[in-house]
Amino acid sequence: MRSDAQQNREALLSVARTLIAEQGAGVSLRAIAAEAGVGIATLYRHFPTRGDLFLALVMQMSSEGLAAMDRALEQWDAGPEAAWRTFIIEFAQTHLSAQLVAVAEEDPEFATSERVSSARADRLARFDPILVRAREAGLIGDIDAMRLIVGVAAATRPLPAFVEQQIPDLHEWLIDAYIRGIRP
Repeated sequence: MRSDAQQNREALLSVARTLIAEQGAGVSLRAIAAEAGVGIATLYRHFPTRGDLFLALVMQMSSEGLAAMDRALEQWDAGPEAAWRTFIIEFAQTHLSAQLVAVAEEDPEFATSERVSSARADRLARFDPILVRAREAGLIGDIDAMRLIVGVAAATRPLPAFVEQQIPDLHEWLIDAYIRGIRP
């Protein structure tokens, strides 16, 4: 892919991520293209359907989550509890969980489609190493990757600005409450 085409693709994904978080998964594709500084035809060249855009976004964010997991596993021997907490915080910061919920609400058929189910199964299985280590360290009970991801989504769902202004550390508090809640 040409470098300018790659830059356009990355800009579209970045803008889509922001606008979906702000406006939901029903955001106009034209708005995404305009905010990214490209035409709608460029968006459709990269992502022929809304589902293609959603899938690329989910794959990008899940890759970030897996990278956070890899970093945590590298630090595991220095302190499992600190590595686990750092992983959960970094994973939450990808906003993957919130994006997945937004997409599933907007397009339930997409969320259960064969190509998404296949990608999901592959990605979920890749979380097994940290779940095994966390279970062995007594940090989690019998929890699978899907429950972990959905739990993080529930704990870190975007809140109205008013709430975030009144309780600026609420997300961190909710993450800590979630981490305590999944202990055996």
